This record gives sequence, structure tokens and C-alpha cells, in this order.
Amino acid sequence: MGKPDIEFDYDKQVHYSVARDWWFDIYKTIKAELGLEYNNINYVEICVDSTMNFPDMYGYMNANSVTNKYRFNDFYKPLRNSTAEVLNGGNGFRIPGSNNSIHIYNKSNHSEDFINDFYKANDLGDKTVYRLECRLNWNYLKSLISRKKVLITPEILLNENMLSTLFIISVKNKLTFKDLRTKYRDKSGNAKYKEVSILDNICLSKSELLKFNPGKQNSHYKNETTDEEIIRRTYYSFLETGNEKYFNNIRYSAEAAKMDDSTVIALLHKFNQKYRGDRTTEVLNQMEFAIKNYQVEKKKGLINRIIGEIGKIWQKKRQVNVSS
Repeated sequence: MGKPDIEFDYDKQVHYSVARDWWFDIYKTIKAELGLEYNNINYVEICVDSTMNFPDMYGYMNANSVTNKYRFNDFYKPLRNSTAEVLNGGNGFRIPGSNNSIHIYNKSNHSEDFINDFYKANDLGDKTVYRLECRLNWNYLKSLISRKKVLITPEILLNENMLSTLFIISVKNKLTFKDLRTKYRDKSGNAKYKEVSILDNICLSKSELLKFNPGKQNSHYKNETTDEEIIRRTYYSFLETGNEKYFNNIRYSAEAAKMDDSTVIALLHKFNQKYRGDRTTEVLNQMEFAIKNYQVEKKKGLINRIIGEIGKIWQKKRQVNVSS
């Protein structure tokens, strides 16, 4: 019998709630209770919301691009041979791709009530919000993993800096133009141009995606060096921001790697000794807090009990199928 496949999905409303990492709590509970193994991310959307008018910024370059049949000027040329579909009379754009598509539009005109509530809570309620969004399927993510030898797992998606890096990698080539008015020659006499993009005006905190050697690694959770590196980066993000969600993410990564408490605490001591940032009072307090308060939660809540019962039923069905 082949291994059964289970797809985990959740409503996007979760990302606009107070506990935006709640989906991961459910995911890891289901995974642990049913004894499942992570396989792949089927589909993911990554976006940047801003009061900067992304459609106008991109529209100007597209309207003056040599590849646009209805252009006004020959100012720009796309870095890659990508075409843009104009939406809503020029108020939005779609750059198609079978595995990676980009959407640029006025989000305020296409937002549900829970998104509007989120904007109001973040002082954007009376402002027009524009969205730059990439939609990636597994074929694209798989090719990225293969080409760049990086890890892309649910744990990685919890790290905002790594998510920003994945976003930029996915949209940069399609959003970059050569400014044909800035022609110059390199040392070999080749024509070069300044490259411009609407990303130039976006300030995102990035960090490198974690590398791995596929020839030496069968599973992310069996690679001790990789697991330690994920925890190290997450821990340093906690030290430098004081954001407890990073502290909680350490627990998640440790559970996925099947590390016990003593191992993780030993790693935290090790990371404290090797920390190269400024050892401010705040950072030292975060170090002390982490050592004193780290504990992998093992409480059996209501959802764990429910999932446990589902697991028992599922196991019984498997036994019936095997015996028959």
C-alpha cells in the first residue's frame, strides 16, 4: 500500500488575527498526533501591503517599455521577457506565469471586512492600501529548492525575514526594467544600463535562506546542523527584537527536530556565548529570560484530544484495509 496523502489548508483570515501563527499550532498538532511526515508546500501567496501606489509605479514603466505595443516612450526594457496584463482599466496588473504569477492592485477596493479591520488596527483604516503579491505553486518552490539548494518548509514560512527573501527572489526579475536612458559601457565595451524596479522603494528586512546539501540530507528533520541553524537564527531574532513569537518558534522547530529540553537549553547557552551583536541590557535580559523560561509545551488540550481520536479511527481504518 502506498502512503496516504493528507493536505493541510486554512482560511487566509488567520493571517489577519491577533494570533497569526495559530495555523502552525494546529499543523504541528495534527502532524504529531497522526504521525505524519511533511512532504511539500502545495501553494503559497506572499504579499507586501503599502500606501505606495504600486500600480502607478509599475504602470509608468510598463507604459514606456519598448515591449509595449501601445507605449508612449522607449524609456525601459524588461529585464526578462515577461508580459503584463492590464486589469481594471490600468488600476492593476497581472504578470502571468504557470508556476509563479505576480499581481499588483488596489487592495482597499478588494478587501473583506476582516482585512479592513486589520488595516484600521494598524492605522491604515483611512488610507488607500496597495498590494504587491506573488502566487507560488509547488513546481516553482521545488525548482527554487533544486537551483539554490535552500530549505523551504512550514518552519521557514514563520520567519518573516526569510519570507521576505523568498518574496524578493520570486518577483525581482519580473519587476525589474533596464533604463535605456542610462546607457554606458563596461571595461569590455559591452552596453550596460541601470536597472530599476518598484522594489527599490520597498524596505524589507531579509535574511539568507538556509542552505542544504541534498546529497547528504534525506530529511530536514534528520539533519542536526540544519535544525541547529534554524533555531540559532530564530533565537537571535528573538534577542534582537524581543518578540516572543520568535521564542515560541524555537519550540516549534525543536519539536519538529525531536530535540529534548536539555539539548535546546544547551544550544541557547552556546548561542549566547557566540552572539556577536551588541550586548545591551535588553539583549542580556532576553538571554536570561530564554534560559529560565524555555520549556517545550506538552499539554494535552482539547484539540489534541480530538485529533487523538481522529488518529485512532484512522489507524483502525488502515488496519481494516490491510487485513482485507
